[in-house]
Amino acid sequence: MAELVDALVSGASGFAIVQVRVLFWALPKIEKMQSYTEDEIVVQLRDPARQREAFAKVVSLYGEKLYWHIRKMVLDHEDANDLLQNTFLKAWTNIELFRGEAKLSTWLYKIAINECITFLNKQRNMNNVSIDDADTFLLERLKGDEYFDGDEIQVRLQNAILTLPEKQRLVFNMKYNEEMKYEEMSEILGTSVGALKASYHHAVKKIRGVFNKRGLNLLPESLSKQYKKRKSMKKEENNLDRLKGTNPFTVPEGYMEGLTERIMSQLPEKQEERAKRISLMDRVRPWLYMAAVFAGLGLFFKAIVGINGSDGSTASDSLLVRTEVPTTALDAIEAEEDEEYLEYLEAQYANYLLDEELSYSE
Repeated sequence: MAELVDALVSGASGFAIVQVRVLFWALPKIEKMQSYTEDEIVVQLRDPARQREAFAKVVSLYGEKLYWHIRKMVLDHEDANDLLQNTFLKAWTNIELFRGEAKLSTWLYKIAINECITFLNKQRNMNNVSIDDADTFLLERLKGDEYFDGDEIQVRLQNAILTLPEKQRLVFNMKYNEEMKYEEMSEILGTSVGALKASYHHAVKKIRGVFNKRGLNLLPESLSKQYKKRKSMKKEENNLDRLKGTNPFTVPEGYMEGLTERIMSQLPEKQEERAKRISLMDRVRPWLYMAAVFAGLGLFFKAIVGINGSDGSTASDSLLVRTEVPTTALDAIEAEEDEEYLEYLEAQYANYLLDEELSYSE
């Protein structure tokens, strides 16, 4: 009987090993498939004809994750819903600015974080709260939120988280609630992995300190008595561990199912850039302008040359040959012409007198 049990155990363990090997063999392919899907979506986003359809895929892939990321920062459901809408609206209107230098998810997380920080700063100003003080005003909103189903311990945990500085609270939520890897957090926040680990360590220490200071015991009473008897048991270590993975926040019924459709319906339509038809006149017009400029320059230089050529210094530049005639020669020509004209008049007068005498004799 013992041999049969050993055989079954060894067979089961062998089957488990095969399953583990198959799982590790499939994980790189799954990761590659997811990476290829995001790359494919990015290509579609750059195509105006498929851009809106591709963005709907983006909302479907990251909408729920971004909602819970925002919700853990602002606590209230209505505020988280508005900020999620603003996040995708900004991503949609600035999608042409996404150059693919980082992951699409990283880009979206950065937008969401900026929206949260802007919102919290406005709320602090409205409530006259310094950035160094705890955002306890959020706790009051949380208590009035119908979509919070946590008990008193969960409320105190959220209050303890609100005592953290903003950056430290962000790191704590991303690691504790979202179980995000430090490397991914580093890409989103622009902080080194070492600094993020230190920040998370200090955040956990502060939160445990708040629990101990208030005398909180997050374990059942019967177990608590046993733990108190054990000197090696760390009191605070089990407090956060017990709450880890629990989510006291809720959403309206059907909220996540209709998230993509609801967000896409709020996004404005982008005007399609129509290709401008280039007519023959549009093609010729630049050349006409150029010709007009050259013609104007030609006339300008011609006018300058004409003005400079009007004086005697540039007479040799003319194509016409000027002949200089002495003044005495001109006077002689004029005197000779006058003498011939007088002789002509005298001859005409003599002929007139002769005609008169002949007519009188008759």
